[in-house]
Amino acid sequence: MAGSGGKVLYSFMQKGVKSSEVRLMEKLENIDVLQVCKMTKFTFLMDEKERAEYNRQHREGLDEIIEKAGAGKYDLVVVDEMLGAIKEGAVDIDAVLKFVKNENRAYELVFSGREAPDLLVELADYASRIEEVRHPYTKGIKGRKGIEF
Repeated sequence: MAGSGGKVLYSFMQKGVKSSEVRLMEKLENIDVLQVCKMTKFTFLMDEKERAEYNRQHREGLDEIIEKAGAGKYDLVVVDEMLGAIKEGAVDIDAVLKFVKNENRAYELVFSGREAPDLLVELADYASRIEEVRHPYTKGIKGRKGIEF
């Protein structure tokens, strides 16, 4: 889209660190980047207070994405790891469904992540599933700069 002159909002949830591809997108014309979460800890390692802050950042981030998307500036809105945020309960599924069902939407909307709720799949124009078969993390290999982040 951006390469064709369209304006893109790329937002990402669940990731408190900007990955290599995000840092590259920030340098490209026609792409605005929005980082929703500033926390770097995995959710399963968070205590109750950290988890509440994580959820707050995601709820407020979703509100900001919806506001920016509705301003009429973008042709494509990407919410990376939206499905994970839904699964973890960091964002309200009803708010997400309202966002998707917006009849005045004049932009393409893309969510990424795993285990899409059936309700979202039913509303989608496209739906794909990617299955992990092997991953270095399961062998105890930590994320590598330029590969996983």
